[in-house]
Amino acid sequence: MELTLKSQLFNFFVSFVWGIVFSIFFDITKIFDIILDKKSGNIRDFAYFFIYGIFSFILSLAINNGDFSFYIILGELLGWFTWRGTLSKKILKMIEKLINKIKKPFTQFLKNKVIIPLRLFNNKIKNTLRNKKSEATKITKFRKNKRNTKKCRKKFFSKILKINKTSGNKI
Repeated sequence: MELTLKSQLFNFFVSFVWGIVFSIFFDITKIFDIILDKKSGNIRDFAYFFIYGIFSFILSLAINNGDFSFYIILGELLGWFTWRGTLSKKILKMIEKLINKIKKPFTQFLKNKVIIPLRLFNNKIKNTLRNKKSEATKITKFRKNKRNTKKCRKKFFSKILKINKTSGNKI
C-alpha cells in the first residue's frame, strides 16, 4: 500500500486527537484520586501508560496497517502534551475547587447524621456486652464452687417442680 502525504497527515491528525483523548482520560483518573483523597500516583501511572501503550499499538494497527511510523507516535505525544500543557491544569484546579465545595458539606452531613449515631449505637452495644460478660463471669465463678452447684441444682429442680405443679403434670 502506498502512503500519500494526505493519508500521512490524516493519520497524524488522528493520532494527535487520540493523544488528547488519552490525556483527558489521564485527568479523569486524577479526578478520582482527588475525590478519594488518595495519592496512588505510581500505580495509577504505571497502569495508565500500560493501557495507553496497548491502545497506541491498536491505533497503529488500525490506521497504518500495523506499520510503525514515527509520525503516529509523534502525533500521540504532541496531542498528549498539548492537552497537558494548556487546559488540563486549569480544568483540574476548577474541578478540585468544585469537589472541595461539595465534599465539605457532604462530609459534615455524614459525620453528624451517620457516623456519630453509629458510634453512639456501637458504644451502647459494647457497654451491654461488657455488662453481660461481667455477669457471665460472676455466674461461672459462682458455679465453680461445689456448694454453689448443689444450690443451683436445688433451685433448678424446685423451679421445674413449681412449673409442673401449676401445669398439672406429674413427674
